[in-house]
Amino acid sequence: QRATQFRKDYQDPEGRWYLYGIDSYYYYGMAKINKGYDSLWPQFLHILGNFMPLELVAFYLPGILFLLTLIPVYFIARKVTNDYGALVASLWWSVHLILLQFTSLGIADTNVINLFFLLYISWLFVELLDWKSVKNTLIFTVFIVILLAVFKRTWSGYFSVVAWILVTLVLVGVSSLISWISSRYKLSKNILVLGEDQKLYFEHFGIELTKAQA
Repeated sequence: QRATQFRKDYQDPEGRWYLYGIDSYYYYGMAKINKGYDSLWPQFLHILGNFMPLELVAFYLPGILFLLTLIPVYFIARKVTNDYGALVASLWWSVHLILLQFTSLGIADTNVINLFFLLYISWLFVELLDWKSVKNTLIFTVFIVILLAVFKRTWSGYFSVVAWILVTLVLVGVSSLISWISSRYKLSKNILVLGEDQKLYFEHFGIELTKAQA
């Protein structure tokens, strides 16, 4: 009975849970009046609020989006480690206290949607680097550009992701150039070695080579 009383202290007369924090009610208010948007987040809340009570959307959506972030976390970790590393990374992400503090149910702030776009853009970019097919590369690029365009409307710091992508592309390009130069050098070296072998072959049969011929 006491537990029921405590729960009622955090619920409205209709039994819906109150939101947490001033920012949550700030975005909830903008979504409710459907104007004054300074980001895409309240507009997204308003759209979903047309299909179900806005209070429920604002309370449960952050938790749902946070659960969806586990997908890119798993696959990014799997790309750099293995299945076990991906599982550990996902578990660590799901119970991290700082993350839960800003992305739990009832915290209708922009933190969770920023994480959502940041991770999905990063995941698509990591996958893009592995594809050799031009068609798949173009498809991933289009998805990344679309997500970046949407992400721009949710967080002014979106450019940090763009900078990370550009820096990574430069590093990958430099690495590829070094590998190409290295392979060309090895090929030239092999040709020179083959030339010396041919010279020895001719000398073995008494064929003298002039300096210009050698």
